[in-house]
Amino acid sequence: MRARWIVNFLTALLIVVSIKTLPAQTPSDPAKEIATIREQWVKNWNEDKIDDILKLYAQDAVLRPPTGQPIEGRDAIGKYLRQVRDTRTGHLSVRETKVSFEDSGEVAVENGSFQDTVKGGGGGIGGKAGIGGKAGIGGGGERQLEGTYRIDFKRGPNGKWFIEKHTWTEIPPAAK
Repeated sequence: MRARWIVNFLTALLIVVSIKTLPAQTPSDPAKEIATIREQWVKNWNEDKIDDILKLYAQDAVLRPPTGQPIEGRDAIGKYLRQVRDTRTGHLSVRETKVSFEDSGEVAVENGSFQDTVKGGGGGIGGKAGIGGKAGIGGGGERQLEGTYRIDFKRGPNGKWFIEKHTWTEIPPAAK
């Protein structure tokens, strides 16, 4: 009888010690997860890492740029973002964000505003015109672009959040 008591005691002790040495499990914080995706998106945009940005989108995601024309699918979004990236200088910042969640906890929406630095428009006379070389008139420089955005997120089957829909608008300089 005493041997059985010792075995039971040692078993219970082993269980208690095992539980105390397990790594702490922290509950998921969806708002932090969404903030991390936003931070990754901005960082990758500023570092010209379009392929890393695309990993944040669902395979069948839809991007709706200021033109209003929907761009469907990760590959098409990548092609579009590479074209847009050529007009940017890598100084995107996001501010005034607000995240809301559906009751199910499987869908989130983030709204916010952004500011980006873009290359100034060209135009005018250029090239190798004029006496003595490459002088020209017009264009160049940088300008600040401001706008708002909305991103709809959906939690995938593995629990990871993906961008499902991404829309943004640009505020014309005269309207600021």
